[in-house]
Amino acid sequence: MIVAACSIGLGSKAAVTQRIARFKFRESVWRHYGKPGCLPQGLLPIGDAVSRFNPVYGQGMTVALQEAVLREVLAEHSQRPAPLASLVEDFLVHAESVIATPWSVSSVPDFLYPQTRGERPANLAEQLQQQREECRKTA
Repeated sequence: MIVAACSIGLGSKAAVTQRIARFKFRESVWRHYGKPGCLPQGLLPIGDAVSRFNPVYGQGMTVALQEAVLREVLAEHSQRPAPLASLVEDFLVHAESVIATPWSVSSVPDFLYPQTRGERPANLAEQLQQQREECRKTA
């Protein structure tokens, strides 16, 4: 990923204010916090603490926003006598469903590259073809 800082003034053109810098992306990560007691009570992981996506696919901010708008889970728990008691577990169950599709869309294509670590899907070609067809339908 290449990032440059720019400054834009009213009525003027954008100007580069810092040198261009490269950032290497090491790996996509999806942490499954499903085991009871693996987190301190009341700690609610969101965003990159749960899943981190290769930025080339543009999924990370979308998933973080979808996690943040799981208001129904938060609203339901706010009415309970001990709202934090099961909030984390219920939230993470909902977050898993939010993450599943973007994870598939962004992690499967990475396996085109031999240096990608992890368990390659046995039906990689089939999954990639299916994703291409889905993209064509939505385009």
